[in-house]
Amino acid sequence: MPSLAKEVIQRGLNLLVAVTLPFGLEAERRDTALAGLQDLEATGATIITYDHAEHFTASMSLEDALEKSSEFLAQRVQRWIKGESDAQ
Repeated sequence: MPSLAKEVIQRGLNLLVAVTLPFGLEAERRDTALAGLQDLEATGATIITYDHAEHFTASMSLEDALEKSSEFLAQRVQRWIKGESDAQ
């Protein structure tokens, strides 16, 4: 993904990347995702990140957690499109 992001940015296009990070119990996948996120951040792309580990509670079902992340990302993308987002 970082090489694609670099190519898009070099062409002078805006790029927004929506990223979800794995749940804390997915340690190996989470480590890989965090390393990939660092590489992506280095491209200068605008990134919206949702971290399941920060927002998941024991009382939530998996379906509720995934729905919450989808709603969060959809709202942030809409705000970015309107120029209202604080995405970095």
